Amino acid sequence: MTKIEWDTNKMRSCGEELVNLGNELNEAINCLFDRICGMPISTGEWIGKSAMEYSRLAKLDKTQYTTLKDELLNTGQFLISQANLIEGEITSLKR
Repeated sequence: MTKIEWDTNKMRSCGEELVNLGNELNEAINCLFDRICGMPISTGEWIGKSAMEYSRLAKLDKTQYTTLKDELLNTGQFLISQANLIEGEITSLKR
């Protein structure tokens, strides 16, 4: 008989940590891009055509960072759900 050892608590903990990191990353991304995109309009550190163009290009780059954040969140949620599923299977097998 094959024996499989699985630490679902560790799996869930890692998933929760990834979700927390994803949420922190989301805040950092929004803060950074709000600041960059606000320079030519609201904060005035850099004004003019070049500032507007840089701001426009930065908005396009934001999607790449958002995709990374989404992947972190999805992976964390997957680990959590799989840990719950495995525990449910183990409990049903013990009955």
